[in-house]
Amino acid sequence: MTYVELHCHSAYSFLDGASQPEELAVRAAELGYEALALTDHDGLCGSLEFAHAAKAFGVRAITGAELTLSGVGSTEPHRSGGAGFAGAGAGIMGVRVLVVDDEPQILRALQMKLRGAGYDVDTAATAQEALSKAAMQPPEAVILDLLLPDGSGTDVCVELRAWTSAPILVLSAVGEEKEKIAALDAGADDYVTKPFSGDELLARLRAALRRTGPSAEPVIEVGELRIDREKRAVTMAGELISLTPTEYELLRLLAENEGKLLTHPMILREIWGPAYREESNYLHVYVSHLRHKIEPDPARPRYVLNQPGVGYRLVSPS
Repeated sequence: MTYVELHCHSAYSFLDGASQPEELAVRAAELGYEALALTDHDGLCGSLEFAHAAKAFGVRAITGAELTLSGVGSTEPHRSGGAGFAGAGAGIMGVRVLVVDDEPQILRALQMKLRGAGYDVDTAATAQEALSKAAMQPPEAVILDLLLPDGSGTDVCVELRAWTSAPILVLSAVGEEKEKIAALDAGADDYVTKPFSGDELLARLRAALRRTGPSAEPVIEVGELRIDREKRAVTMAGELISLTPTEYELLRLLAENEGKLLTHPMILREIWGPAYREESNYLHVYVSHLRHKIEPDPARPRYVLNQPGVGYRLVSPS
């Protein structure tokens, strides 16, 4: 584990002058620390607000009682592995992102991180505020918490999808599976589970922005997979693949939404019609057939990936 020991009085210099708990959590994560060893319990370091912010960004708050500390007050790292929070690629300059979360420390931390990556950021703490801000200044992407004080993230998805195709990433806690699936069915593009990695959040945001709207190109290429929509022809590594009409439609749908997680009901509705939205067995059988035709090793799929209990996505192995 990679951690850093701090006295509360040293936190200010560690933060380069910043003083908010979530800023300390993000700063620690940016520098590659997995935890902060807290050496006293007053002020910033001992606050519950800091511990909550640290958890949200994957940085563990450790009290002095949990470690035998040496060099108290030092900001030198103690390393046994671990990865950093930043450096996974820059954001898209000038892209407006609306962040919706009712927890102030998470809201401020996300705002700071996204702005640091080059995004323009608007924030909202309630469903009503989110819809009002989106209407006044339409975002190009939305990061949306599922549980809000005046409604659900799913309801916000439904309202937004009535007039915008901007990608929506939902933030969910462990145990919110039904709400998460409902949000995806309502039009959300992807989700990140709390506590989340900042690298993952930024990567998923960049991917969602890249794939906004189905591709209008006649040919879609995903890795060595090539789909010619005009000819309805599919090749893998230059070799023609014979697909049934339903297998082709399933692959086309996944390819037009490359990287996007499509839920079981969403796929069933699009391919078989609304009467089949509960018939997941149909989908599992056809995905199995498709994998045997396009995957180099069907037992270890690299193109058609499964999110257990949720849905499927098509990705490039590279």
